[in-house]
Amino acid sequence: MLETQRDDLMSFISGYVTDKNDEGKAYYQYLLDPSSMIAKTNFPPTFFVTGDEDMIQSETYKLYGLFGDNGIKCDIKNSPVGESHSLEHVFAIKYPDIPEAVEVRKLISDFWK
Repeated sequence: MLETQRDDLMSFISGYVTDKNDEGKAYYQYLLDPSSMIAKTNFPPTFFVTGDEDMIQSETYKLYGLFGDNGIKCDIKNSPVGESHSLEHVFAIKYPDIPEAVEVRKLISDFWK
């Protein structure tokens, strides 16, 4: 199942981050399959933020899973549909004063304690 999820993630990402000029470059394999880079790299602890209205929610969960599978300290906050604002991608930056954004900043702060 993870293999299928990774393939889905790669097909989604590759159209946004690669073009024909990348082919043959040393970094190209990592653009197509970040799981190999994640396995080889000492990533810092990472806190993922997503939500039910985030256009890349499923991809964020997949990346979160890859980090966890590779022993990288990580956590994730998924916000449900917002009451006063859409909790879309980067909502906590776009609407910094809404309660959901304040909660996200607190969770991130607590993650680093």
